[in-house]
Amino acid sequence: MGEKMWAVFSLLMNSEECISAEDIQRQLEEKGYDIGLKAVYAVIKQINAFTSLMFGKEIIKAVRRFGYIIETGCFDEAQIQLLIDMVNYRQDLSSADKRELIDKLLKFSPAKQKNYLIIPELEDDEDEVYSLRENLKKITNAIRNKKDIRFQYVDYTIQDDHPIETHSTKGNAGLNHEFYNVSPYNTVIVDGHYYLRAYYNKHKDSLTTFRIDRIRELDYSRTYYFDFDDEDRMSESLKQSLAKSMNSFFDGDEITLHIKFDGVLIREVVSRLGKDITINKTISPTENDHQWYETRVEGIIFNTGLMNWIRQFGSMIIVVGPEKLKKAITDGLEENLSYYKK
Repeated sequence: MGEKMWAVFSLLMNSEECISAEDIQRQLEEKGYDIGLKAVYAVIKQINAFTSLMFGKEIIKAVRRFGYIIETGCFDEAQIQLLIDMVNYRQDLSSADKRELIDKLLKFSPAKQKNYLIIPELEDDEDEVYSLRENLKKITNAIRNKKDIRFQYVDYTIQDDHPIETHSTKGNAGLNHEFYNVSPYNTVIVDGHYYLRAYYNKHKDSLTTFRIDRIRELDYSRTYYFDFDDEDRMSESLKQSLAKSMNSFFDGDEITLHIKFDGVLIREVVSRLGKDITINKTISPTENDHQWYETRVEGIIFNTGLMNWIRQFGSMIIVVGPEKLKKAITDGLEENLSYYKK
């Protein structure tokens, strides 16, 4: 019955018009299926029972005197478009990864719905040398089964005035240290990129992070796996590194961030620092008529990412404290300014 269910489902998904039960029976018999009219009704009922449990709705609609049609499918138009766009604009995915995922998503979309979707035209990229999907698959499998992994990591060299991808020679394996052997701990998403957090024996007191789209030649390794459940082998700093949240896993000291900012940046500040922060009105340091605010937030990681986030808003954010963050930002600004004065 499973094959016949799929045949009926595919027939209705690919039709923009209603199809009567008799026409469904006829078209399936032309394709070699031995199916009676009662079986057609039974299959339709089974499909609707399944989708009702799976997606909360019966997707096959009966239209009196016309037959059956699937208009919205498993997802409504906005949902399927959102999923397609999320795949298409994922920076780390190769064109091949995107095409495969979008093709699978479109199997949940009926022909009538597809007419209203914006489906990207993806060109083949002859230079694609990795698959984020494959990398994630192997990494998550290694984490689950407590296995080491081995890979090369992207670096660049300049040839004929153009950057050419090569691999780093700062690893811990291979004749020229061109491979990294690590024990994977978890994966996180930060600023639109997937990162691997792993134990790397060159940095024993903290987890090391690797951007997954920069990983090449990934495979399982037979080196000794570092067991993250064995707390007796861990230093205190490594334990602290494991405990860091996905939004603060980069190395850096924790600080209490005190900033003043132009009210036009409220969304940006909340997006970065969270909705639980306390925001108070303050006096504007500029002559414009914008309302300014200030906030103090504990437990913020002081690193390059934080400074870059602050610097991108120029004079619309002012760091009040801590002093070391103020000094790092002003030193950076003065250094940059010196280049323009030469």
